[in-house]
Amino acid sequence: MKRKSVFWLTLILIPALPLFAQFAGGSGTAQDPWQVATAGHLNNVRGYLDGHFIQTADIDLGVAPWNDGAGWAALGQYSHLPFGGNYDGNGHTVSGLYVNSMATISEYKGLFGSSVGTIQNLHLTDVDLKANRDYLGALLSINNGTVINCSSSGIVKNYSQKRFLGGLVGLNQGDIINCHSSGNVSPDSYLTQNIGGLVGHNDGDGNITGCYSTANVTNGNQNIGGLVGENNGDITDCHSSGIITGNSSLGGLVGISTSGNITNSNSTAEVSGTNYIGGLVGSLISSDGESIIANCYSAGQVTGTAQSTGGLVGRSDGGEINSCYSSGSVTGGTYYTGGLMGSSSYSFTNTVTYINNCYSSATVSGNSTIGGLVGYNQQSIITNSYSNGHVSGNSAVGGMVGSSMIGIHNNCYWDIEASGQTTSRGGEGRTTAQMVCPHDENTYVGWDWEIWAADMNHTINNGYPYLSFFNDGTPDRPAAVEGLTISILENDVLLTWQPVTETVNGSPIVPDGYIVLVGEDPCGDVISFSELGFVSDTSFQHIQAAQNHRHLFYRIVAVHDPSGK
Repeated sequence: MKRKSVFWLTLILIPALPLFAQFAGGSGTAQDPWQVATAGHLNNVRGYLDGHFIQTADIDLGVAPWNDGAGWAALGQYSHLPFGGNYDGNGHTVSGLYVNSMATISEYKGLFGSSVGTIQNLHLTDVDLKANRDYLGALLSINNGTVINCSSSGIVKNYSQKRFLGGLVGLNQGDIINCHSSGNVSPDSYLTQNIGGLVGHNDGDGNITGCYSTANVTNGNQNIGGLVGENNGDITDCHSSGIITGNSSLGGLVGISTSGNITNSNSTAEVSGTNYIGGLVGSLISSDGESIIANCYSAGQVTGTAQSTGGLVGRSDGGEINSCYSSGSVTGGTYYTGGLMGSSSYSFTNTVTYINNCYSSATVSGNSTIGGLVGYNQQSIITNSYSNGHVSGNSAVGGMVGSSMIGIHNNCYWDIEASGQTTSRGGEGRTTAQMVCPHDENTYVGWDWEIWAADMNHTINNGYPYLSFFNDGTPDRPAAVEGLTISILENDVLLTWQPVTETVNGSPIVPDGYIVLVGEDPCGDVISFSELGFVSDTSFQHIQAAQNHRHLFYRIVAVHDPSGK
């Protein structure tokens, strides 16, 4: 009898893990984003790089297994597999991000690696990021998308002479809006370049708007900035502080700017280095005239040990500087030190630098070729600018310009008393009384008083003209008569005021009327104003005065007869 063998086959079906188990909820659409509440949920984002996410709680990555070994692996860590979705941090934090990768690697590092999507409303704290590669940032290595309302604080460091190191983003080719960084950004090697408190390199298509950095940026070689190391894009409404140190092309805001624009920005950083050191920008370079700095200022302490140290810009080779100023102190090294700019050159780009409507009140000192505005001017054109800071040095010292080679200075002035210098290689010397309001009629000739404003009460800029862009819009104009009001009636200007009375021997005397004068220079002498007419009451209508949208300044003079006696 044959024995039959029976085999039993048991099939166990295990259902697939539903997506909602990988997240706290949601379906990954814009209307119903996946909810990220834990470090595990955050780690699962890497499997759905084109999805939509919203963080619903603060997350700690400073615990095992996320801080073991080399630490966190970036989301979208390869250039061919970037993050392309939308991650909304919802105002929450990710703390304790840890990366320690000493080996040469191909993967991008940071919380995210490469992104073409949107990352917003996310704040990183207690970052400890160290890696051996180019393009390194706490939030993101390379941004080709949009980063909005994000921040980082902690330590960001790279090794082995790598480039493009930023407190938030390594390389920006997209948009960064309303973001900030703090902490310390520093390379392990002194030969590292392109380092910024917020962004290492802002490339040609990059835009940085409404951002700031308080990070200390130290120990780099060249192109080191409090906000951006190298700028080829646009920077608008940004500021920086902190301590910035390194070798060459160091700026309180930007290390080097080439074919990029910096607008409405400022720095109060303390900057010190060797060559090309600026309170705002270390080096301004342009071969096409497209590198522009406009409506900016610097107010920090700037120190250079070799050449080209400036309160606003260390050195320029082309480009424009419009409506900017510097204050604080500038201490130069061997040569080329200026209150606004250390030196301009024509050697690399064969392009002229233009400086328009700028001033410096910085204290300036150095060894050789020292100027209150510019240390050395090579073929640059400076127009409608002045300096009034104290200037000192050993040789080639000028109140406004230390030395000039074919430089042009149009309607420029320096204060010979405040500067302590009676000579300059450019500009015209004036006494303090001739420069402060009411200034001498031969000072500020041809200036545009829509760009400039007069400090009539000596309360805004110690009586010197200031740039109207930086004022809150309230005119510093005392009324010649009490209660003066100015109203616009279609194309006319209506002036009204209270009656003027004076007392002689105890008896009140009422004027017979008022002469109305108008001019375009608020600090000009009375003879520079034009008489509009005489009125016996307390109002005057200037016909068609508002039609051309000019800035006009009025004077009302009380008189005892129509002849003006």
